[in-house]
Amino acid sequence: MTVTMPMEQGIIDMIMDAIVALLTLKLRTEVSATDASRLDVAGVGPKQDDPAGVDIRIHENALDSPESWPHKPVRYKTPRKMGGFIGSPYEDLENDLRTLSGFELVGGGGQMAFAFTAELEVRGEEIADIDPERRDVGQLIGVVAMRLRRALQAAGAKIGTGDLITDDFGNTTQRGPFFGRAWIDYPEGEGLMARMMIRFYYVCTVSWNTDEW
Repeated sequence: MTVTMPMEQGIIDMIMDAIVALLTLKLRTEVSATDASRLDVAGVGPKQDDPAGVDIRIHENALDSPESWPHKPVRYKTPRKMGGFIGSPYEDLENDLRTLSGFELVGGGGQMAFAFTAELEVRGEEIADIDPERRDVGQLIGVVAMRLRRALQAAGAKIGTGDLITDDFGNTTQRGPFFGRAWIDYPEGEGLMARMMIRFYYVCTVSWNTDEW
């Protein structure tokens, strides 16, 4: 018996793959090779290779505390006759926000906010032909962060693919990205390294068939 990976792919993996492709284009291919802030590598999940000068990793939820940035249903605060809704799924991070309405169930679908974190690293000692100071490393990661935000915002829910992304389970990207909290730190003992986390989410429609109900 030969075991194989499933043919289906879920929306979360499709979004992360699209983000990596977009960032590789906008932050590497379209940036001069002489620019110290040019992206070296982007990928999904924890790093597995040698350190790079400018590195971006895309994570589902949050890297260090996934429960603090979970996927959440969009709350239907005021169900309407035509199925409209009000409110952001992340307006209150302390509550679960899994408030359902009968209208949502009858409609055969709902909306989910899928959460992601971009982990940015700049290692000054890995950047060729320059001898940066600590402040230079901080400025470099600031530029990389702004380029990342601009690239994702300009791409919208299509994330550079040309169309809204639809998986094999009835999920489709609809809106986003919506940015949450972001922070930077300089790891102890790593004077020429800066690390930044940027949280964001995409709202997707989630459909299901109610014929069997």
